[in-house]
Amino acid sequence: MRDRGLLLAKLECPRAAVEDLERYLELKSDDATAYYYAVQWFYTVHSQGVVVHNRAQDVQLAKDYATAYEKSGGPQLPLVKQWISFLESEK
Repeated sequence: MRDRGLLLAKLECPRAAVEDLERYLELKSDDATAYYYAVQWFYTVHSQGVVVHNRAQDVQLAKDYATAYEKSGGPQLPLVKQWISFLESEK
């Protein structure tokens, strides 16, 4: 699922990529790279004016993934926090 999600993202199908990555993270919760991409893809989807579930659920999932990424010691935390700030500021 993770590889399929990465492929979908590269093919510019971020909504499908997020959905695949969510399923992957339900099964494997220790993948810092997957958490990074999940937050990035929520950001990408929303920056294009699209949502995956609904705005509130997307933001909460992205925040949960960002927290998991932070706990894993992810090196791109400042960028992940910027994406979360964007998602939280959407109207």
